[in-house]
Amino acid sequence: MSDAHWDLLKKIVSELWPVVTLLLGILVGGLVSSRNQRRQWVSDTKCREYRELMSAMTRAIALAVNAPGATTVTEQQARRDAEGIALSIIQDRIFIAKEIKELKVLERWHALLDAIVQRTGALDEKDFDKLKEDIINEAMKSI
Repeated sequence: MSDAHWDLLKKIVSELWPVVTLLLGILVGGLVSSRNQRRQWVSDTKCREYRELMSAMTRAIALAVNAPGATTVTEQQARRDAEGIALSIIQDRIFIAKEIKELKVLERWHALLDAIVQRTGALDEKDFDKLKEDIINEAMKSI
């Protein structure tokens, strides 16, 4: 190659280099931004699933504890419906399924309901509080 060719190549590279680095910067920035947005979306979704789980369990426990006083068919049906919804929510979580399994939420939930039935509506609040605390601690790891 002659000196003229080298000079032309140097000129082309020196003029294109800023454009190439700009395009690379945009590409890398877009990838990082996309990854961060996905991570934030997953975190938000996990928080929503934890909140739904806690709400359903709390409602079902409240109705189960009051079940001995539930005299009407409507009140008894409301209790069964709340327990069913809580059970469904425990079992159908997608983003926190692993954590629910590790915490043995389903087993502990059944044990709580069984204990309430055996005590005719009495709840050992320590067991439910411990379950809630464990779930909250796991949820805080997702933030």
